Amino acid sequence: IPLYEIKVGKLTLPITLQYHAGGFKVNERATRVGLGWNLSCDLQITREINGIDDFAHNGYMNNTKMTSAEYPLFDPKNSLFPSQNTYEIAHGDIDVMPDKFYYKLLNKSGLFFILKNATGKDYSFVAVPYINIRIEFQNSNFIITDTDGTKYYFGAGDIDNGTGKEFTTDQPEGEGGGHLTSWKCVRIVNSLGREEFFFTYENRSIEKNLIKRDFIEYYSAYKYIDKDYYRSDETPLNTMIQFNNYGIPFSCVSNPKYIEYLATRTIPKLHVPYYDEATASFVDKEYDYMVDYPVTPFTALYVRGITLKEITFRGGKVIFHGADRLSQIEVTDAARQSVKTIQFYQSYQTTYNNMTEAKKYNGNNFVGTLYLDSLSMGASFIPVETYKFVYHNKFCYGNHLVGHDAWNYPNTLTREIWNQDQTSTVPSMTSPETYYFDGKLNSDKVENIPLKTSGSEWALISKEDCMRNGVIKRIVYPTGGFTDFDFEGNQCSVNLLVDRYSIYAPDYTCVFPQYCGGLRIRSINFYEPDATLPTTQKYYKYGKYENGTGELTYAPRIDTSNDLYNLSAATTSQFVAHVKWTCDNYSDNCTNRSSLAVLSIEQKKMLYPASSLDYSYGNGIFVYYTDVTEYNMDSGVHSGKTVYSYFSPKDFYVDYWNYWNYRSHISSTIIPYIKTGVYNGAQKSVSQYSFTPEGKYRLTYHSSYEYEKFEKQPKIQVAYAAFNIIYQVEGGNGNITGSGLYDDNYPSPVIESIGFPNSGSDFISGTYTIPVEKLLMKSRKEERYDSLENVTVTETAFDYDSYSQLNSTRTIMSRGNTTDTYLKYSYNFDGIYTDMRNKNMISQIIEEQVYVGGSKTKTTRNNYKKIAERSNDFIVPASIEIAYTNNPFRVETSFDEYDQYGNVVQLTGKDRVPISYLWGYWSLYPIAELKGIRYVTIPERFKSGANINIPQNETSLRNVLLELKGRFTGNSQITGYTYKWLTGMTSRIDANGTITYYEYDLYGRLVSIKDNAGQILHTYSYHVLPSTPVHDPWSVNIPQLFSVTEECPSGSKQSYNVILPGGNYSSSTTAYANTIAREFYDAGVGEGATSFPGDCNSHHIKIELEGLYDSWYLSYFYNSCTVDFFQNGSIAYSVDMTFNDLSNFTSPFFPASELYILPGTYEVSMHPYPGTHYMNGNLPLYGCVKMPNYETILIFNSMNATITFNSNTNYRIEMAPVYGETITLIEYLP
Repeated sequence: IPLYEIKVGKLTLPITLQYHAGGFKVNERATRVGLGWNLSCDLQITREINGIDDFAHNGYMNNTKMTSAEYPLFDPKNSLFPSQNTYEIAHGDIDVMPDKFYYKLLNKSGLFFILKNATGKDYSFVAVPYINIRIEFQNSNFIITDTDGTKYYFGAGDIDNGTGKEFTTDQPEGEGGGHLTSWKCVRIVNSLGREEFFFTYENRSIEKNLIKRDFIEYYSAYKYIDKDYYRSDETPLNTMIQFNNYGIPFSCVSNPKYIEYLATRTIPKLHVPYYDEATASFVDKEYDYMVDYPVTPFTALYVRGITLKEITFRGGKVIFHGADRLSQIEVTDAARQSVKTIQFYQSYQTTYNNMTEAKKYNGNNFVGTLYLDSLSMGASFIPVETYKFVYHNKFCYGNHLVGHDAWNYPNTLTREIWNQDQTSTVPSMTSPETYYFDGKLNSDKVENIPLKTSGSEWALISKEDCMRNGVIKRIVYPTGGFTDFDFEGNQCSVNLLVDRYSIYAPDYTCVFPQYCGGLRIRSINFYEPDATLPTTQKYYKYGKYENGTGELTYAPRIDTSNDLYNLSAATTSQFVAHVKWTCDNYSDNCTNRSSLAVLSIEQKKMLYPASSLDYSYGNGIFVYYTDVTEYNMDSGVHSGKTVYSYFSPKDFYVDYWNYWNYRSHISSTIIPYIKTGVYNGAQKSVSQYSFTPEGKYRLTYHSSYEYEKFEKQPKIQVAYAAFNIIYQVEGGNGNITGSGLYDDNYPSPVIESIGFPNSGSDFISGTYTIPVEKLLMKSRKEERYDSLENVTVTETAFDYDSYSQLNSTRTIMSRGNTTDTYLKYSYNFDGIYTDMRNKNMISQIIEEQVYVGGSKTKTTRNNYKKIAERSNDFIVPASIEIAYTNNPFRVETSFDEYDQYGNVVQLTGKDRVPISYLWGYWSLYPIAELKGIRYVTIPERFKSGANINIPQNETSLRNVLLELKGRFTGNSQITGYTYKWLTGMTSRIDANGTITYYEYDLYGRLVSIKDNAGQILHTYSYHVLPSTPVHDPWSVNIPQLFSVTEECPSGSKQSYNVILPGGNYSSSTTAYANTIAREFYDAGVGEGATSFPGDCNSHHIKIELEGLYDSWYLSYFYNSCTVDFFQNGSIAYSVDMTFNDLSNFTSPFFPASELYILPGTYEVSMHPYPGTHYMNGNLPLYGCVKMPNYETILIFNSMNATITFNSNTNYRIEMAPVYGETITLIEYLP
């Protein structure tokens, strides 16, 4: 929603209200506008700290070992031991991971990182994706210079006394310095050195973030040699109900064991199962875990934030009222008169029953989640235009909530933390364990005994209804019209390799859809005032052949151990080595770790909710759709569709072994790989279709694109290290501690006990690089089709220079005609252009050459000059020259003189006649154009002064302009103008003295134009309805296409499509409205259905479609599936499968859906229900067989397949349930 736009010189700052519609995570905090809403004018740099603060004394910037070369994890020359560098990283002594900085300018945004030089003693900042902005860091503040020379200053002053900075600290109420996490833009200076925008800020209330999460600390037995050992079925543990580590060290408690920490529970639980020989299984024994009670494993963070208060610019200012809750935006002119006001009206959604408890997690200033209910725009505080907003089920988000899906969005387990529900958000895990009966007898054990942790396998599932909480539903416009937004859950596909499900069949790839975190738009419905049916409807289909699924570039782990294939916990893994010194006193030579003896080894795992990891692709996107189809319906009639296709980020991976491209985090840790999203959003093609009377879509336009990588050296170096082995010394005398236990000058005491594949290395460590790169469009091909399907093709190739800027283009038309264009920039020339390059003015095109058919036709040159008397920064256009073919250049326009703000005050055209301009209102608007008059001849009092800069009124300025006209006679022509500040032109005095008047209402809208005599020439009226109550929103059906079958006069059958128009039926949800529309059609009373019967004279072949499931594996298992048959970009047929239960023995014959289709080749697309929990025994297998002998012709390895259906043959497509002996998760890995 546009609120206001500031224009000063060549700079424009739009103030727009923007909404994020992807759903909200459980800990989401509302902005001061309202949940999901942001102001576009909030220009800033924010930071995501990786490891240690980059600017700390031991941070990335000051780590001189971090250079442009690979980090020396192993260095034989280290003063202590070769792996000292690795130890420092794992111990948290030094930083080797660069922080990620996010920047936002007026016209671009992105990321940047610190880039170290070859010595490690110097650094620079580099943007990724790479662009030519210049980033400087001075006195804890940033300066970014854009490619046009515009400078942005972020933060001011030093850390302690500066402004424009936000801090995050662990000190109560935000005391202390903490980490600098945000730099706000404090001023913008144009390329001439003029400061055009100033930003001031005020403090907002301290924000507290105390987030508790569930986790499990899990121990398995790896090896016992000589260890005291206590079992839960023996004294004294068998009679205890609490464990406090007194008398029985935790390390001596039998394995497996685990400690369960729940956010909703004060006292953790220790689980020590014992082996029951009678049942050959584990029996759980639970204790209150009182070690270090009360347990406080979570630290609150406090944000000392600031918020925008004023934007000051030449000619006025914009004032923002309300630091925590924006109540008003006011625009005032240079005379401090109010020009426009925007009033915001919000409400808070509080917790269900305990705001006092909620404040413990969100801070004392927390009053609930803020929702924007309406806003009114007007002048002098009189509302003129009102927008209203309605939401799905307002919900109180915050840190007081627990329970969520793997992406941290709300699901059915989401609840307030004081709720009595003790369900863990860590999914239960089943693992085969070894149980020792005696810690001193290594052979007395049983192996591969399954142990299942507490919790639910489905704790992390995504629920569409829950994710819609608090999301925008309706916007009501000032005209009374409104738009409804309908959202559905994101979907991804799970890919499993199924082995040995039948002795007669090969392995196959099982693919099925699942809901995943976040929302996507399903339909947008546009209504006229007081309408109940939408006049225009847009609805969207996702995935290849509209199968509904997108790619998870980084996916949560799926548990394949329990046959349920649920989302698993995020897991870290280490070994705990219990050792002792072999020396009994200090006189012996226990001076290094080779004198340690192993008592036992445990494998320690930390299990966290999957949401502990970030699965986004660098910029908040984690579900990537390579195909999105937008359908349009106008007044109930289909008008066409557009298919947007995108390259997958994986299409640009070349180094297949560079794991950071493929994984979200370092294996066995929760250390994230740093991601950039550089390959995100590359358009692959755009296809536009019109809808034909035959019910088909005809291609009218198609464009396709190719890209190449631009990479700048050197790359950003990253390293990581975590302890793989934790040494716990439990006896003997030795003088080595800490880092000495990792001195790899001596062999590890556990290296022989922990070998391949578990690795006995002391560390999990490695390095990788972040390329400084971007994607550049290499070519574009456009095809336009007329009604006869004749095609016109235009192909354009793009070439780039070393600055990654466009160097040349070649366009080839259908008939072979070529046009070549060559571009040059400031860095291609010397002289004044060196000064431009030094100011980073490199995006301006200095020269353009055009060749047609190989012959030069035109050269345009834009010349620049420096006006030193203004300043050394004052570089402005001097002239525009054009040369046709190989002729000399001719000056088209020369820019002779400028004022102090860079406004042209005299130019001369190719007719050699000078034109001068006078600028008023603080040089914002031209008040006079003087043709045939040189600027130097104009008296100074007409160039500046109070009557010019700040006119008392329009009449006084017109009198000045009329006096000016009287000063010059002859062939000169003078046109004058007056204005209303920040609104528009109020009068125009033409060359013969005739005045035209322009009048505005209080809101700044043009209402009339009058002539010199005051007679009305034009009037303008605006239809805005007064504010009225907003009705509860409804949901309407979207168009549905499906196939029906009818019998032809000959007795044969044919299937054809029916389209039910959208918007005719309403209900509480779109899904219910769709069901109602279909039920009414099936009952013969539907409205507006359009049928597209085929030709009964054509031969049709029969296809049976059947879905099967087996309730023996899960009694409440349910499924559904729609099957689409695509041809030439259209759905030729679509039908819902009939599903039958294999364990339903009461009915030996299963019905099937039937289709009668024309022979040919089709893309068959399966759409199973994404909310089904598939498990072994009900894993879907899609296949096609010839009837009647069930001869298999194809087993699908995805949800889509290309099938040719031949004449005189009948077919059957099945979705069958499978039980596989071996199931392997397919990951996109080498």
